[in-house]
This record gives sequence, structure tokens and C-alpha cells, in this order.
Amino acid sequence: MLRRRPARPAVSGRSSRGRSLRKLAPLAAALAVGTVAADTASAQLFRRLRPQRPAARVSEAPAPAQDGQGAAPAGDAVARAEQKYQAGDYDGVVQETDAAVRENARNHQALYFRGSAKVELGLKRGDTEMIRDGIADAREAISLGGRTNSKYYLPYLYGMTNLGMIEGREEHAQVAVDTANTVLGRENLDADTEGNLLYQRALAKRYLQQYDAAVADFSAALETLPNHLASAAERANTLQIGGTPEQAREAFDQMVAAFPENPLVYNNRGMYLLSQDDREGAVADFTRALELNPNYHYALTNRGKAALDAGDTTAAIADFNRSLELNPNQPGVYGFRGNARLFAGDLSGAAADQQTAVQQAPTNPTAHSDLGFVLFFSGDYAGALEQFDAALRLNPGYRHLHPWRLESLIALGRDGSEDPGVTLALDNGGNGVDWVVRLLQFQLDRLTAEELLSKITSENERAAAAQQCEAHYFIGRDRLRAGDEEGAEAAFRVAVETEQKQLSAYRGAKIALGE
Repeated sequence: MLRRRPARPAVSGRSSRGRSLRKLAPLAAALAVGTVAADTASAQLFRRLRPQRPAARVSEAPAPAQDGQGAAPAGDAVARAEQKYQAGDYDGVVQETDAAVRENARNHQALYFRGSAKVELGLKRGDTEMIRDGIADAREAISLGGRTNSKYYLPYLYGMTNLGMIEGREEHAQVAVDTANTVLGRENLDADTEGNLLYQRALAKRYLQQYDAAVADFSAALETLPNHLASAAERANTLQIGGTPEQAREAFDQMVAAFPENPLVYNNRGMYLLSQDDREGAVADFTRALELNPNYHYALTNRGKAALDAGDTTAAIADFNRSLELNPNQPGVYGFRGNARLFAGDLSGAAADQQTAVQQAPTNPTAHSDLGFVLFFSGDYAGALEQFDAALRLNPGYRHLHPWRLESLIALGRDGSEDPGVTLALDNGGNGVDWVVRLLQFQLDRLTAEELLSKITSENERAAAAQQCEAHYFIGRDRLRAGDEEGAEAAFRVAVETEQKQLSAYRGAKIALGE
């Protein structure tokens, strides 16, 4: 039996329909959001680039400049700041170094650690100004003591590369490459500094899509520092992006062989295997990571995601529960668990999880869109519309939401043809007609169901399957509102038979069929 939705008045002589597209798949919208969870330790600054070494001692702080510029020696505040940096307490670092800089504005060690912490905090919080402040501190540290402390360039390079990624400005990363080139040309660099400079240059080159050059730098960093886990991890990640599957697999295997007791390597190889549809191998790696560290929440999250992808919502929810017990500040995991609960038919639980995700990440458009989908499937079209609008305000590029947004308007009995957002989406920035526009045209009665189906691509099998799923789902909704339950059920069945489980339209069809 179909799950009957409340009848709504037709807008233009007959009722309409909506659909779902998602940001990472230009043709269709996936319901589950986010990605599997990498242990970001491998992508952080030099704080964690020496994973096989004990926590840094005060004596490992960069030596004070001997340039006669009045730089203060490292005091207790700087020593505490370094210890807090090694522990990942970036707010504590800023607090300690603020006091040190107030006492002596030329304390380049304090500026170095404060800049490093601010870059980290800015990345963690998505705060571009905080990253810029960190870069400014690093510049000042360089000007005061950079001639004898080449490590001072590290937060500057890291900040510039990440600022480039956030703002989409390649010139920032190019500055990082050029600066690293200059510093690496210095004589008498110690191995630790040289290895970390190579690592930072590699990150910048990767952003610039210079994959071979980035791999070469990661490899050089490993030659200089054989225990440099971050370079091993990012080398493998870079080959996954810019190399062949065989090269990437070899690099991940080499990483595991080099660091067999570190759960990160199994977690990250598991992520790669999951991307290659080797779910069994991925789960084995996630499980091995948990054997090494039962509290390793990244692996719990990823194993839960693998179970979710396989349709085992019970196992997925169990792993997500444990991951959230260990680290409750994970909006993405609340999103994953919300989707698992949705798949299990627990709409109220799904909505609660997605609400928490939004509360924890209020500026994340994906969190808002996922909450919108859950509310949509719960029949709360006003709430869904509010969340879709919030997501589009945060990221106007989320075109996949426009058909869902229009479907919410139609379900509320509103004339979507007069809506400015619909008009804007139909215009598509002057970029012509795409699948989103086709769906909107169908919803506005400018295309028949047959005409919509005839527009499905024949050039890409994967895209065609996704479009089939979406088209038939919204055709089903239209037929259901028109009172044609038999025709609606047939359309929903076709949507489900496409097996496009990553799509919201697939889940919507399952819900409509009472499955």
C-alpha cells in the first residue's frame, strides 16, 4: 500500500512534483551527507608531523633569534603554549601567547605558536579571519626571528595553502610554493624542518593539482624523515586523487607496513577501499583500527558508514552511537545517524539527529539540507522549505535543492511559478538547461511526464540511472496527488528498481511505498 500524502490543491490545473540533486553528484541528490571520516591528524600542522616521537619537550621549541633585535627568550608562557599545542589545546595556546606578546611584542616564539594555533582554530571553526590572523602572526615571527628559525615559515605556508582552498584562490597556494622554494634553498636546515617544509610545499602543490610534484615532495619528506606519518598518509591520498588505483593501493599498503601499530593507517586505507567498493576490505581495516584503539571514533564512524551503505541500519546506528559517546561534537556523525534512522523508519529520531547537526554546524549548508530532507519526508513541508532556503543562502551553488524547494511550495498550496527562487533557478545563471531545469519545468507543468523521461541522458549510464530514479519518484508524487494510486505505485517501483540508494528520490520512493 502507498503511504498517502494529504491532498493539496493543484497549482496550474494539475499538481506538480519535485526532486533531489546533490552537490557532489551534479545530476542527482544523495540523501546521506558528508564523507567517511579521515583522521585529520595527518593533515594538521607540524604539531603532529612527528607521530612516532614523544610529546615535544620545552627544549624542542625553536631557539630564540640571535640577531640582536631584542627578541625575548622562551619563558614559562611559551613553554606552556608549546605543551598545549602538542596536546591540541589551541585555545589554551592563544591564551598563553597573548599574555607573552603583551609582555613583549617582539617575542617571536610566542608569535610563532600563536600563529600556529590560530590557523588550526580557524580551520576547525571555518573562520577565515582567524586563519588570516594566524598568518599575520607567522609573518611577524618570521620578520623577527625567521632568519635563524626556519620553522617559523610552517604556519605561514599551511595557512596560505588552506586560505587558498577556502577562498578558491590558487595564488595563495602559489605564494606558499614560492616561499617554500626559497626557504628550502637555505643551507644547514635540520632534518625536521626540511621534512616539514617539503610536506607543506607538497600540500600547496596538490591544491594546485600538481600531483606528480606533490607526490615527489611527500616522498622526499619521507626520505628525510622516515617516521613522518603525515607525508606517508598524504602521499597515498594524493595518489588516490591524481594517480592510478594501483599506485594508490600500493601507497596505502606501504603506509600500513611502515606504521603497523597506528590505527590511523588502517582507518585511512579503509576509506580508500570503501571508495573502491571493497566494503569487506574496508570493514576489516576499520575493525583492525579499533582493535588497536577501541576508542578510535574515526574508525567507528567509517565502519558505521560502511554498514549504512550496505543497508545494515542496526550495525550502523550502533557504531554511530559509540562514536558519538566518545566525541559528541561531531555534526557529521549526527547526520549519518539521522540518515540511518530515516532508513530504519524512525522519522522522529532522524529529525532529532539532524536538528543536532544543524545546532552544532549552523553555517554548514549540508546540515540544513539534510534536515530539510527529513522534514520533507515527515510531511513538514514548511519546515523543509525553511531548511532548504537556509542551505541555499549559505551556498547558492546547491542547485540540487531547487526542485525539492519547489515541491515543498507545491505541497503547501503555493504558486511556485511566482516564486523568485524558482525563477532564479530556472535561469541557471545563463548557463542553459540542465537536469534541474528539466525537473522544475515538469513541476511547473511546462513538460509532461513523457517529455521529462525523454530528456534523460543517453550518454552516461550512471547519470541516466539517477535521472530515471528522480523522474519516476516525482512522477509518482504527481500521480498520487491526482488520485492515481496505481500509477503512483508503479512509478515509485521504477524509482526503487534503479537501486540508486544514494539518492533522496530513492528513499522517498521507499517511504511512499511503506518500505
